[in-house]
Amino acid sequence: MDILRRSISPLTPNQWKEIDERAKEVFSTQLFGRLVVDVVGPFGWDYAAHPAGEVEILSKEGESVIFGLRKALPLVEAKTYFYLDLKELDKIERGHPAVDLSALEEAVRNMAAFEDGAIFEGCERSGIKGILAYKDSREVKSSLNEEDFIESLFKALSNFKTHGINGPYTLVINIDKWVKLVKESKAYPLYEKIEDILEDGKIIPTPRIDDAIVISERGKDFELILGQDLSIGYEAQEGSKVKLFIVETFTFRVINPEAFVYLKF
Repeated sequence: MDILRRSISPLTPNQWKEIDERAKEVFSTQLFGRLVVDVVGPFGWDYAAHPAGEVEILSKEGESVIFGLRKALPLVEAKTYFYLDLKELDKIERGHPAVDLSALEEAVRNMAAFEDGAIFEGCERSGIKGILAYKDSREVKSSLNEEDFIESLFKALSNFKTHGINGPYTLVINIDKWVKLVKESKAYPLYEKIEDILEDGKIIPTPRIDDAIVISERGKDFELILGQDLSIGYEAQEGSKVKLFIVETFTFRVINPEAFVYLKF
């Protein structure tokens, strides 16, 4: 793909392979939002907007032709730059087992945090409403006390059943709060009890949110829409370093906010 400009970079196929594999490995531990929402696409770099399925009528009453504009969700283009040392990358060609790719890893973490931030918190400047934008109407009081926490899970499931939202369900919880819950648990392994309540759902500790949410895994309620999926490209060579970038185009939408419950600690 031309936008990545790999063909004009000074990097060898083996070096690109090492970079891609390491990026994929780190992304797999950092992308929390994709674990609980539907991923639609990718549709490619040229995909600039996603149909919203609505039309805004612009014609006036009495006009012979009724017309309007179809609404669409514009995609965000996100990019971050990083530098790698060419001498360090040459070690890959010599079979060195431990090449310093820390700058790449930091860039991956930054991109993952940005995407997750859009999914959970939203991105007002990009017109994206995240899941937690609806938390006030979906709130259930919870606590780090084990009994109170379990009770809040049952309340969440009762809420789902009232609205006809099927499971299984996933608990996404702040990692520090999860550690404290597990540490103070006195019953049989807390995660087993929670998984039973969630109807064989998952537990995802994460630094991305401050409290917790319970979210249905039935699908079609939350969509991450991808144009260009996370990709690494070449920007320029600056002396003994190569300037690379990670780029992604995407948007996110909440279709049915009733498919999650916010646990407020």
